[in-house]
Amino acid sequence: MPTITALPPVSLRDLAVANLASTSRTAGCHVTQIVDAIMIEYGGRSRPKDFEQLDSENWQEAGFVWEEILSKAFAERQRIGSDGVVERFRPGEITKDAIIGSPDGIALGPDGSMWLEEYKCTWKSSKTFDLHEKRYLPWLLQIMAYCHLADVLECHLYVLHINGAYEGFIPAVVAWRLQFSPAEIQANWYSLQRKALKEGWI
Repeated sequence: MPTITALPPVSLRDLAVANLASTSRTAGCHVTQIVDAIMIEYGGRSRPKDFEQLDSENWQEAGFVWEEILSKAFAERQRIGSDGVVERFRPGEITKDAIIGSPDGIALGPDGSMWLEEYKCTWKSSKTFDLHEKRYLPWLLQIMAYCHLADVLECHLYVLHINGAYEGFIPAVVAWRLQFSPAEIQANWYSLQRKALKEGWI
């Protein structure tokens, strides 16, 4: 039998950096930092405040790893699939009005239509998941900002529920179509611009 010894605690972030091709962010004002600032201002947070540093990194990185893996996998499937997508690609960083965003993916349909694709991760049960809950407001603010950057009004959101419906704790992926009006997209962008200007980021 082998000798088994526990190693020091490790962060998912360290493993991800070591095993996934990580892209560095351009210096400047990013959509995510504006959304985080808005949520803190209005009494919401993007993560529990009582997490230790390692726990906080692991909590965040689980979602980042999911986004990284799925966006790369989808980008490689450049063909018409069961979901009717002709092509998926990662657009990289997009900048408008001095604000930078990095959408997970853009998809093209056979009729020439185009939409945003975003990949998120949650421990919330897939049975009780509700995008209207305050905890998911950062997702919506970010998605609408990315729609503005990509010049689209629709997003397909793929949510990984780590524990599924908590019946057997089997991971499940649930997909949602989000359709916005031009007025909603523009109003959200204006609010992000105002916050960025107030903070002196742009």
